[in-house]
Amino acid sequence: MGGYRKGVTLIELVAAVVITGILAALGGMIVRQVVDSWNTVSSRSEAAAQMNIALGRMSRQIRSIKGPASVFIATANSFKFQRNDDLNITYNVSGSDLLENGVVLSGNVHRLNFTYYNATGAVLPAPDVYPGDTNIRRIGIALEILSRAGNKARSVTVRPRNLGG
Repeated sequence: MGGYRKGVTLIELVAAVVITGILAALGGMIVRQVVDSWNTVSSRSEAAAQMNIALGRMSRQIRSIKGPASVFIATANSFKFQRNDDLNITYNVSGSDLLENGVVLSGNVHRLNFTYYNATGAVLPAPDVYPGDTNIRRIGIALEILSRAGNKARSVTVRPRNLGG
């Protein structure tokens, strides 16, 4: 029974460690790409959901403007009106927060713009507001929210029920 050895040499052991290290590094890169992709999609989805909630709420509230004498402020960045139930609603941005009556409706806001239209669809640069009757018939709302994956922007146009048009 001569010369048969059991075990591994140092060179075989080092080669196995090097190959295992290379495979682990490749696996780590793949896992990192998957996690980065998931974070990007998650961030975009979160921004889109936040935007949909804010625009949906604003649209519902604006549709319920009480009447032509119920618009108090109508600027590019702020809108104040009275609803059918006599509650005053104000929308504006403070810092990066979209506020409804001073309460945060959405965070990470980069831009909020209101555009006002008359009965013929022309843009009103300076709409009539209280104490007279407003000439606003439709209101465009443009909202842009920051996310880790880039800004998400969306706009809607709302026709208040009690303003005609």
